[in-house]
Amino acid sequence: MVELSTALMLLTGAGLLTRSFSKALAVEMGFNPAQSISITASLTQSAYQGDTVARRAFFDRLVIQLRALPGVKLVGYSNAPALGGYRMSTQLLIPGTSKVSPPIAVTRVSADFMTAFGSRLVAGRFLNAGDHASAPPVVVLSEHAARTLFPGRSAVGQTMPTQGVRGKPAATVVGIVKDLQEPGSDTPMLPQIYQSIEQEKDTPYQFVLRYSLPVFIQPDGSA
Repeated sequence: MVELSTALMLLTGAGLLTRSFSKALAVEMGFNPAQSISITASLTQSAYQGDTVARRAFFDRLVIQLRALPGVKLVGYSNAPALGGYRMSTQLLIPGTSKVSPPIAVTRVSADFMTAFGSRLVAGRFLNAGDHASAPPVVVLSEHAARTLFPGRSAVGQTMPTQGVRGKPAATVVGIVKDLQEPGSDTPMLPQIYQSIEQEKDTPYQFVLRYSLPVFIQPDGSA
């Protein structure tokens, strides 16, 4: 059983991703929710306040504990929920033009997040362990973002501005994934840029576990 500090607010919600999407299995959602569990986790304001190193060490320990759970094959994490909830967005100059893009969502994810989440790869590759803090900046785009930023041409291998730090090298597009669609919603999601959470040094918020057993955590969070 995972031992969590009282500083951690662990919200399992519905637990199984598939349970939330039972009424939308016929919809192309852009990912495979089977055998995945989504968990959101955040530290209280008073815990590790201002201590970025301690905060990251806490989440590193949490990842180790989650990976040790029976049946878990992969643990990925991101700085924002993949579906629903708040996510950072930006507008970029479309490369090679003077036009500004419509709002594009930006999510920072770990090496295993997209595989654990069940993202559907269209071209190139997912982010991986080689995309660490000292490696050249890379991004993965949703199909919508690829069409928006690189109309009429393949986005894989192209470069684009990196969010966050002025003067930082441009990021190379290494992959394209299917657009996500929220179950039960007719509103298309924003085009999406996925950055390496290690390269942007952000804090995890959503964890996704991909497992090999039929069920190992009940919807109420018990084992």
